[in-house]
Amino acid sequence: MTDPGGTRRFRVRIDPDYRAVDRVVEAVGALLPPEACRRASFGFRLALREALVNAVRHGCKRGGGSGVDVEVTVGPQRWEARVADDGPGFDWRPHLERVPVPTASEGRGIALIRLYGDEVEFIGRGNEIRIVCRPEPADLATEVRE
Repeated sequence: MTDPGGTRRFRVRIDPDYRAVDRVVEAVGALLPPEACRRASFGFRLALREALVNAVRHGCKRGGGSGVDVEVTVGPQRWEARVADDGPGFDWRPHLERVPVPTASEGRGIALIRLYGDEVEFIGRGNEIRIVCRPEPADLATEVRE
């Protein structure tokens, strides 16, 4: 859905399934402005994917939640994603200081989200996250190819 100001919105509830995560990230990628540079688009989609995988893995599969709510708003200068599961939540504070091992197969999600998100906020009992990216004007310009 697009409003008169050019803001696009996407909202869905998904089952705790990793294929559903891929479908959401693909749909959100289609919402991003075509003139957005690959770096900005990649970063936003990666942060969203990590939030969704964490919600599926920890909130639903391990925590007993039944689904994940996703809401994405893509405006001209602000992209926001909210991901919430109905699992028990977790204490996210210790994870903010953790430096992940680059070769580890897990434990990097929050660090990646914080790397690519301009704002990251955990809401409530830790079962909802809000990620905001503000692409710079240069990020929205046509890329120069060498």
